[in-house]
Amino acid sequence: MNIKKQEGRSGELDLSFGNSGLVTSLFPANGSSAALGTALQPDGKILITGDISEGKFCLVRLNSDGTPDPSFNNGSPITGEFKTDCPATASTVHVMDDGRIILLGTSSDSTGTYPALARYDKHGTADISFGKEGKTVVGLPKGGTKR
Repeated sequence: MNIKKQEGRSGELDLSFGNSGLVTSLFPANGSSAALGTALQPDGKILITGDISEGKFCLVRLNSDGTPDPSFNNGSPITGEFKTDCPATASTVHVMDDGRIILLGTSSDSTGTYPALARYDKHGTADISFGKEGKTVVGLPKGGTKR
């Protein structure tokens, strides 16, 4: 996976970012991975989310220069599932006003694919006051009601 930063109106690569303007191999290298969502924090740090080949989501945070942020999960990617043994992907990341981070994606099992969320504090620790151990899968109603 490659991330590049462009600076200025001309669209030229910002060579001070990462390695000559590129950051590669953010997610664990156990196969394929995809970056699906980003968020820029007010302090210039960059959150990147997506999925990895093991059927898990991934979340990393970079400093504004493209280096891993050691204050976020000790500089390591967060990987996981929204629900145990159910493939997951994360496509959107959002920074709340209080600095907490919301990860949005999907969780799949034999009955279908469902919206899922996880919440972390500003250091990448799961917010256990949210859902079950910081994660929740939203069950959708079966069928529907007549109106």
